[in-house]
Amino acid sequence: MRELLNRGAEIDHQEEHGWTALIAAAWRGHAEASRELIARGADINHQDANGCTALHLAISNKLLSKGVSALRALLDCGVEVDRKDKVGDTALAHAAREGDIVALQELLDHNADAEHQDDYGWTALHRAAISGHSEAVRELLLHGRAEPDKRDNNNRTALHHAVEKGHLGATRELLSGGANVEHERNVGIKALQIAAEEGHGDIIRELLSYNADIDHCSGLGWTALDVAAGMGHTEVVHLLLDRGARTGTSLDMAVTNGQVTVCEDLLHYKSLKGEWETNEVASCLITCMLFSPWRTKLAIGMRLYRHGMSVQNLLKEASKLLKEASKMAVIWACSVVAALLTASVLSDLWGR
Repeated sequence: MRELLNRGAEIDHQEEHGWTALIAAAWRGHAEASRELIARGADINHQDANGCTALHLAISNKLLSKGVSALRALLDCGVEVDRKDKVGDTALAHAAREGDIVALQELLDHNADAEHQDDYGWTALHRAAISGHSEAVRELLLHGRAEPDKRDNNNRTALHHAVEKGHLGATRELLSGGANVEHERNVGIKALQIAAEEGHGDIIRELLSYNADIDHCSGLGWTALDVAAGMGHTEVVHLLLDRGARTGTSLDMAVTNGQVTVCEDLLHYKSLKGEWETNEVASCLITCMLFSPWRTKLAIGMRLYRHGMSVQNLLKEASKLLKEASKMAVIWACSVVAALLTASVLSDLWGR
């Protein structure tokens, strides 16, 4: 390299992707070569086609010990620590995404901005949480004093992302580091409802241990139990019921989404708790016939029918629906009533 430079090689020549000799040296972890290139006038903050500098690329190097040496060389020579790539990420965000603790410590020691947000509104803490790097989350909270509840462009905190991805370790670090379990993202959805939607029972237990509101209702009108029931997450439904969640509209959600097993479990639970009313059966049965997927209508319908529905209650609820519904719903309701009256007659005949 020295010989080429002595013979007049262009020090900042770029190949097709915008890489210079310095970027290549940093990426390969060559600290000595990086120092010499900088000393001879190489542009230390040059950005490639993706907006990455030698600092970004030094972190991406998987040869950890060598990569750290190159990183330190760049920092010692005065590289711009918070230079952004094309999506607004700094080197700190790259280190957080990779879970590179040593790089995080070096960058934070050189005053890297832990609160910088990229084009998505993500901080380094968001990146670490999304990737599930619990040690990186801890380092950013303790060493970098990152704000645990910083919101991105969709009003999501790092906790929301960790919960959605199912990263229990990162979730624990965020909660112990002061993340607010009750923060709401768009339409009033909290971390507990996100965990319920994804079926992450272990994370739900962790959130409840931090006193998450089990019966919080989002702007969509759904609780965590409603969401779990609609998604068919049976184990999560049992967990939430065991922790005292109100049943609310969970049965309607299960019926509407054709979740046969959850419907049966909720029917059994409501019967044991004395929360069941015969007119509710009729209402759910009509919901089933109107909205449940075709493949589950009969299975759910028969389970509802067996839980105490009388033809009289069915007709009463159907009449109520007919007064409020659209023309298409009227046609559907009439067909439902006819089908269930037939089922009732057949059931009586079979019982004889």
